[in-house]
Amino acid sequence: MPRRNCFLTAQFAPRWQRVTFLLVTLLVSLCFTSIGLTTGRFQLGFFDANRSVQRVFGQLVLFLPMTGMMTAVLLRLLQNTSVLIRIDARVMIARRILRELIFLTAVVTFSVWGIWFTAVLLRSRGGQSGTAVVANVNLVMNVATALFTYTTLTLIGCLLFRSRAIGIFCGLSLVIVFHVAPVFNLSEIATLITPKLAVNAMWPISVVKQFLMMIFVTGLMVLTLRRIRVPVEV
Repeated sequence: MPRRNCFLTAQFAPRWQRVTFLLVTLLVSLCFTSIGLTTGRFQLGFFDANRSVQRVFGQLVLFLPMTGMMTAVLLRLLQNTSVLIRIDARVMIARRILRELIFLTAVVTFSVWGIWFTAVLLRSRGGQSGTAVVANVNLVMNVATALFTYTTLTLIGCLLFRSRAIGIFCGLSLVIVFHVAPVFNLSEIATLITPKLAVNAMWPISVVKQFLMMIFVTGLMVLTLRRIRVPVEV
């Protein structure tokens, strides 16, 4: 009898949900870039275009709806898993969820960056400065790190509370607190996830910190899935 190498029977979301996700992603990406265009400094080059879109309002317009949708897709994967007994299978579930999360993050990040990059090329009146590469890397890493981190934390909340509504509400509330409520002294976490672009900033160090943050929340997700009964009824 051949040995089974896979114990996971999760199914991806239906095609219509995928199409809906892509359409919403494009719409939110357009809104994100459009908000930056209203500042009046977007046309000065990549550096100013980066700072124009990465304001608090623009970040919330992007992160709140996409975090909610990405979490919903991942919860569907968990709901469709069969009852698994072996603890190793839970790790396989975490890996499957991680692959799906990376895919969704890449889709949204590429959409946001592509629309922003095209808008800069079409609307920019300034020359291409030496900070163009840094501005592009900063935007890509900020979007990817924020979506990955916030979605993972929201998913963990759904698992712990065993409720889709409560988990997503707490996750999105946490995003708002990170970005608009410095009285809670959590603004440093938002700065770690989405560091602001500066002329003399040590951006390679910021990129390393962002990768470490994603590794950390991945570990939290794996640990949570090892302790929570699956499938998750949320």
